Amino acid sequence: MSIDVEVIPGNKAPIYFYKLKNLMCELLIEGEIQEFGGVIFQEIGKDKPVSEEDCLVLGKDYELVSVEVNTLVLSFMPNDPDDDELEIDMLEDYGRNLEENEIKSMSEKWAKIGFTYKITSKAGRHRVEPRIFWAIVGALTALSSGDVIVMESDIFSLPVGVYKYSEFIGCEVVF
Repeated sequence: MSIDVEVIPGNKAPIYFYKLKNLMCELLIEGEIQEFGGVIFQEIGKDKPVSEEDCLVLGKDYELVSVEVNTLVLSFMPNDPDDDELEIDMLEDYGRNLEENEIKSMSEKWAKIGFTYKITSKAGRHRVEPRIFWAIVGALTALSSGDVIVMESDIFSLPVGVYKYSEFIGCEVVF
């Protein structure tokens, strides 16, 4: 079963891989990164890791390369320019914990920013992969001053909804 979470950025600041990696390591319990085999991002379709000095590039997908088999993908996606209702539709569908005025203001801001981060875990997970997934989501949310869209109720100890970093970071991984 594939699991997806999206992060709505709160700003357009570039996210550098070294900052993403460092914050992920801070969020994880000591030893989880080592057990997983490290944190190295590689653009899908390329044969070498990205430089830690590089930043995420809009329209690119990145896989996490480690000594352990994993299925993690980080996508930096532009919002669909042909769908001017995308943002409000997503928030109306998944923002069950938001008030109507929050949905409206959040969707307008998201549309102006124009992009989304998507984190995917496909099937066949290493036992630490769910925690690495959580750390990627948390780090992206913090670095982008964003919000997490939890689209399924059996991923974290949070119901379907849209959450600030401070709400998300305290949840437990349940998949």
